Amino acid sequence: MHRCPATLKFELDVDKLGMRTEFDQIILSLSRRINVKCLIIDSTGDIFYKLPTSFFLIQGLESLELMGCDFEPPLTFNGFKKLRNIHFENVWVLAEELQHFFSSFPLLEEVVLIHFDKEYVDEKSINFGTFF
Repeated sequence: MHRCPATLKFELDVDKLGMRTEFDQIILSLSRRINVKCLIIDSTGDIFYKLPTSFFLIQGLESLELMGCDFEPPLTFNGFKKLRNIHFENVWVLAEELQHFFSSFPLLEEVVLIHFDKEYVDEKSINFGTFF
């Protein structure tokens, strides 16, 4: 509810506070701001945090770090145009969605993918040569 001209960095530790439904409201609030530059969502507990649709409306992002999240972009999602750095760790995502997601970043400089085994996306289900 705090009103300020810029939110440069925002970090959510979903599991520490145990308020998953409240986090959906926080992300909705962030999606209405223009100046969210860095967003970190950490849900490294037992349950993946399903990102709400409002997450995909955040447009000022330059750096995104997701841990333990269920990543399902809506069909209308056109990417984060200012995104430069991506860090995905234990993110549940389909290979096709990941390829489409990464193809929409003209300024992308750094990609970190950690712990994408057979339960997640792996090199057998995505062609990393054509991907990059």
